[in-house]
Amino acid sequence: MRGSFVYHRKKQSRKRYRTFGVLTAVLLAMCLLASCGPEPGKEGGSGKADGSEIFSEPDSGGGKGKEDGPDSVAGQSTGDSMAASDMGAAQTAKTGAAAGPVPGESASAGASTGAAAEDMFSHPIQGEIKQVDAQILEELQAFLNEDSSYGFLLSSYDIPEEIDLNQVFYSGAGFKQEELTEKEKELLLDRIPQKEIRTPVVKLKKEQAEELLSQKAGISYDESRHPLDQEDGWAYINRYGTWYALRGDTNRQYINCSDAWQQGDLYIIHYQLMAQAPEKADSTEADAAAAAAEENAATAETAGTAEAAKAAETSETAETTETAETVETVETSETAEAAVTGETAAAAETTGAAETAEAAETTAAAETAEAAAAGQESPVEEEKNALYRPTYEVQLQKTEKGYRFCYNIVWTQKNLIEAQSYQAELKPAGEVFFAPYYPDTDQDEKADVTFVLEKDRAVLAILDPMEASNIRTDRIFAGVDAVDFTDYNQDGYMDILTICTYTQIADDGRKSGEIREARVYEGQEDAVPLLDREKTEAVNRDVEVLNITNVTGYLTGQSDGKARKYDSWKEAYAAHIEGIAEEEYEGFGLIYLNDDRTPELVQLGATTAKGATIVVYRNGTLEETWLNRRDFQYLEYENLLYSPSGVENLHFDTIYSITGGKLSISTQGYYGNSSFARVRFDENGKEVRDYFWEGGQVSESGYRDGISFLFDLSRAKTCQGDQLLTAAQLLERLK
Repeated sequence: MRGSFVYHRKKQSRKRYRTFGVLTAVLLAMCLLASCGPEPGKEGGSGKADGSEIFSEPDSGGGKGKEDGPDSVAGQSTGDSMAASDMGAAQTAKTGAAAGPVPGESASAGASTGAAAEDMFSHPIQGEIKQVDAQILEELQAFLNEDSSYGFLLSSYDIPEEIDLNQVFYSGAGFKQEELTEKEKELLLDRIPQKEIRTPVVKLKKEQAEELLSQKAGISYDESRHPLDQEDGWAYINRYGTWYALRGDTNRQYINCSDAWQQGDLYIIHYQLMAQAPEKADSTEADAAAAAAEENAATAETAGTAEAAKAAETSETAETTETAETVETVETSETAEAAVTGETAAAAETTGAAETAEAAETTAAAETAEAAAAGQESPVEEEKNALYRPTYEVQLQKTEKGYRFCYNIVWTQKNLIEAQSYQAELKPAGEVFFAPYYPDTDQDEKADVTFVLEKDRAVLAILDPMEASNIRTDRIFAGVDAVDFTDYNQDGYMDILTICTYTQIADDGRKSGEIREARVYEGQEDAVPLLDREKTEAVNRDVEVLNITNVTGYLTGQSDGKARKYDSWKEAYAAHIEGIAEEEYEGFGLIYLNDDRTPELVQLGATTAKGATIVVYRNGTLEETWLNRRDFQYLEYENLLYSPSGVENLHFDTIYSITGGKLSISTQGYYGNSSFARVRFDENGKEVRDYFWEGGQVSESGYRDGISFLFDLSRAKTCQGDQLLTAAQLLERLK
């Protein structure tokens, strides 16, 4: 997703940011040999330790910028067709997060291959690596916060050629801005659909672009796969060798680094994007807020005029809004199709959810700075929020002139609720990764889960929270029970249904039991579903037993939501099968997990996004458990089901059992490298893995013994292929 890590939603308007094409194997190899770290040893290529047959493994499985003519406006047909070709031909091959073994294969699948594996192994960490001290971390953070640096962190890429130049130069990249001459204004007005220039103009000379790209990316302008010539909003005047862009806003973000690691001249840094400059440890809160306000003003001045500073501070004056609408309206004819396919470039700000947090932060910072200037205490304490902030990983290489950017990606595995993460197809974005993230309980114990869509190692969108601050009023998050991707309203756009469990909090603060809550995200033309609050409220009010089947039945009008009592498991399963969309499933089966003489119903999804569903009958009611992988195994009559899965360099082994009439997680372990987004090798090329079982770190042999003690794979059964029945066949057996 090129142009930004995040999806920007403002007043229900939408802007899509471009994504990047997949890297070829040759370019990956060149990157490894040139400036992006050592190549792993041959022994580490598979990423598989000896005797690891009981462990899960991951899935297997544009050219140079063209200079315009004598005088041109970037983003016309040639550039657009090239960008569209990149999107259609290459992007979908590069997956955002490899996940679990290939359906139909066992957990003993070999090493990963294909685009997902290339992602993971394209920048491996080999040999000794050490964490830097606070002084070096501060130096690295200062570098990343430079006006000429932060734009390199607003797009995802595996090699510097994939950097989004629009984001790098969006606000001028720190170059001094000069007033336009009358001749420049005349030529620029000939190239834009406006009669006058009413917003600040960013000027960028070609030699300036070449200088910055050479210094901080190690590439020339012509080597970029996403040059400004292909960007809407940039006009190039050949007479001056300069690009021009009208700006009513800024893409300025600040970088807050959490940790950094050094290996020779390479540095791996983890960071988050912030609306305000991070505070220094030895600063008072008021001083930090005042400094942030001054830095914001200084950034705005780089746009060229005092009017730019005013626009950056207010961002929503009537003049700016009018101009922005004019530009957007005129560009619509050229960019409407591009926006639908993710080709529209835009300023990297935040999602609708994060935008709320940043607005609150900006307001609080301004008030604090104003009070500090007057020698007073802050008038208000900043309101808490638990809106999700992604963690990113960037690799820098030390040079004589500073640092160069090697790669920049979102750290998908950080705080991920892996058991309910899915690969899904959302038109027109293509394959995306649905990632639920644990709440930030450091902010508040009632912080809520966050649902994120990722693509090409970048955040495509953060889905709407239930409450603005993402802090619940009367409940504490306990877990994600189920996620379903279905076009329940048959409008051609994929909808997302979720079921979560919470611990309810009474008015007096006491915990008063568990409750379930559903959410209904309705698919949109731009592939990013919106939370339908009216339908979500209706579902939670009317559906007495919240599970995906009951919610879907209610939304489609097949059910009024009232709980139904069945006289037998055959009657219950038959009614259940008749109420679902058969085409969404590969097949069905009956298995015996425990020894109560009542079989469990298996629904195997037709796609990886559908996963597998285990339906348990007990005392006239049904309970569903949704697994995010289809290739589970079970021990008949022993109440044990084993589901292996994985995301990038982390692999999970989960064992389920039926308790209280519902299939739930009994035991879980995981192994791999939890310190980095990329795979790590030792000096001999063997993948470095840490092992965790039931929350505690164990040895590799201890991990193996833990699984073997509970689950004997040699006696395990599956429910695949010829073992499956069609809906009609199963209904016949249930008669």
